Amino acid sequence: NFWQKPLFGFGLNHAVLLAEPARTLSGGTIAFVTTAPESAYIAALVETGAVGFVALMFFLARVLARAFQNARADALQIGIFAAFVALLCGNLTVASLTMDQNGMLLGLLVGLVFAKWNPA
Repeated sequence: NFWQKPLFGFGLNHAVLLAEPARTLSGGTIAFVTTAPESAYIAALVETGAVGFVALMFFLARVLARAFQNARADALQIGIFAAFVALLCGNLTVASLTMDQNGMLLGLLVGLVFAKWNPA
């Protein structure tokens, strides 16, 4: 329950432990089902609490604003902005923000957004 630790949360990667166990079919072939929150943002709120969640939202908003500002300049920046928006939207329905692949992609996109791109 989020309200047990609302300020600082339960710690990273603990949202899975707090999710309600999934039921399997009786006599079915499914041996186990890993449960997770339905959204990366809900997972972030539970894991880092209100303080961490507000910090994450501030960071993502700052990156999104900068990416939008950069996208007005050239086609490459439009692609970076679109990829960043797609990553953020995808995490609305899947708790995958902290998966290795998405973490690396997020880091790459943030780096590209804030990089001084001078290919001269």
